[in-house]
Formats: sequence, structure tokens, C-alpha cells
Amino acid sequence: MDPNTVIAVIAAHLLAMGGLMFLIGRDMPPRTGLERWSVGMLVFGSSFVARLVGGAEAATAWSLATDACVIVSTLLFISGLREFIGVDPLTRRTGLATLAACLAVEATAIAFAGHVGRFATIDIVLGFIYGALVGHAFTAPRRIEPALFVPMRVLAVTMGLLALLTLGRGLYIARHGMWAVDSGRFTQVYYAYASLCAVLLPMCLMWLLFVRLNGQLADLATRDALTRVLNRNGLNEALQRHFGSRAAPPMTLLAVDIDHFKRINDGWGHASGDLVLRAVADALARNVRPADLVARTGGEEFVVCSPAIDPAQALALAERLRAAVEALRPPLTDGRTRAQCTVSIGIAAPFAALETWPDAAAAADRALYAAKEAGRNRVVVA
Repeated sequence: MDPNTVIAVIAAHLLAMGGLMFLIGRDMPPRTGLERWSVGMLVFGSSFVARLVGGAEAATAWSLATDACVIVSTLLFISGLREFIGVDPLTRRTGLATLAACLAVEATAIAFAGHVGRFATIDIVLGFIYGALVGHAFTAPRRIEPALFVPMRVLAVTMGLLALLTLGRGLYIARHGMWAVDSGRFTQVYYAYASLCAVLLPMCLMWLLFVRLNGQLADLATRDALTRVLNRNGLNEALQRHFGSRAAPPMTLLAVDIDHFKRINDGWGHASGDLVLRAVADALARNVRPADLVARTGGEEFVVCSPAIDPAQALALAERLRAAVEALRPPLTDGRTRAQCTVSIGIAAPFAALETWPDAAAAADRALYAAKEAGRNRVVVA
């Protein structure tokens, strides 16, 4: 295929996908990276159009401007990926310094080797920038949720191969001259893969975005929005998964209720009550095992489900939770006053099937009410 046709196809892909991502990004939450990715694709596509207009041997000023757009677009890709994985995007100073350094190297190459120096240098520079993008993609799993590992690896491999081919093309041009810009088997392979990347790169980015949004929707459905522990729906799903496995161990249920919580709401307002709820939920979550379940089932009511523990261990767990909450001193909304809160806990006998969950919950509630009647801030076993 004629190289100009390939370039036109790549430009069309990038401009179309950049425009689509821009339209989608207008209704997305902040810090998704989508805005930077869409602008990067639009700038990249525009740079290919500019190359078609100016030709391979355009004037130096036009060439540098075109290549500056390419560098800016790749930096936007990196910045968007950093934003997506929760790292601060590249600062404007860093971006401008990188752009200036790359253009200075390219201008020097043009002064010594003309257009051959230009094409060889820009490809080598782009190869290293693509490599930086690959580095971010490979280190991202330390910061992102597991569901994103596969699309992030696909992105890393896709861009890693492009980085190697781009570096190789720069060296190929440096060795063979301007003939190698649009001719030769290596150049044909490069253009074929670059065309494929123009399709795969936007698809990988959208894949990442939709996997994260899907995870956030699932999280909203199963997590309490205020305390971030499980809600009733999330608890039911977790119990179904637990008892759906073979030889699932019995669960021990602990019903936990904050003592005199109404006094906090009435005396300090619901905002202060929310602060106390978050603090108590965090204390419960920090003092259970990874396999235990913590859920908020009502206003100030929580449950803890712990698998494979005997009555003595359940009592020890409940006492640990009670003491952890008693030690809390969460600040209230005035910033000066700190609340002192306690919890009462009722423990039910272990239940071995999902069908017996209602009976266990009722038994734990009866034990909880007994703890309240006995003076609060204590543990009662059903």
C-alpha cells in the first residue's frame, strides 16, 4: 500500500477515535485520563494530516512543528495513563522541558544530516517516549485493581512492540537514508503495525476505562456509600459465594450496635454522626481477619461474619472489636470536640448454611439486646 494512503488511514482512525473519546469524556467523572487521551489522539491525527500536506521533505520550521505535535500527543498519552492509575499527571514544566529537549536534538540532527537526521531522530525519540509509556503500564498493577491487569498488560505489550519497531525504524533510516522513510520491507512492517496500533490503542484505553467503571458500579451496589464496608446486598452476595463453595466452613455472626448513637446525632448533628459511623466501621474493618465480612445493615448497626472460628475465638474477636471502638476518639464537626463511643455486641451460634442465616441473625439480635439491657459496652453470647 502507498505510504501516503497508510498515513491517511492512521490519521482518520486517530481523529475519529479521539473525537469519540472526547464526546464520551464530557460526561465522565474527573481524573479518568480520558480527556488527555482524546486530545492526544486528536493532536496525533492532526500531525499526520500536517505531514501529508507538507510532504516528507517539508521546510524545517514546518517539520519541527509537525514533530512537536507528535511529541506532545505521546506525552498526553503518558499523562493520561498516570492520571488513570492514580499518579499525578506530568506537569506543564516537565512536558515543556521534554518537548524543548527533543526538538533541540532534532534541530541539531537536521543541521548535520538534513531530512534523514530529522526522520531518524524523531523515530528514536518517539521510541523512547513509547518505552516510558510501556514502563508506566507495566508498573501500574501495583496501584490498580486486579480486574485491570489484563487490559493493562495488553496495552503494555502493544505499545512495547511499537516502541521497538519505532526505534528500529529510526536506526534503519539513519543507515539507508531517505529511501527508507517510505520504502523497504522493514518500513512496510512498521506501517502495517502502526496502522494496527491506531485501532488497538484506543480500544485498549476504552477497555481500561469500561472495566474500571463496571467495577465502580459493582462497588456502589455492594458497598455502603458512607462507611465503605459491605451493605446488605454485598453481604448477601458474599455469603452466597462462601456457602456456594465446597466444604464451606460455618460462619459465626456478630451483631454490633453503637451505644447511644442518637445522642450524637441529636447533640452534634448528622454530620458528626457520619464521622462516628466512619470511625467505627474503620475500627471494625481493621480488627478482623481478611476472610471476615464486615457490613453495615442499618443506621448504627453492623454485622461481622467470621468463618471457621470456635466459640472462644468468637468471644475473643468480639472483645477485641469492642475494645477497639472504646479506644476511639473521633473528632466531631467543630474540629475540637472528640466523641467517646462504645458498642454492644451479640454473638450467635455458628450457622452452616445460607438457609439458617435468618435464625442466626435473630439469635445475634437477641444477644445484642441483652447486652444493651445489661448496661451496654459489652459482649453477650446467645
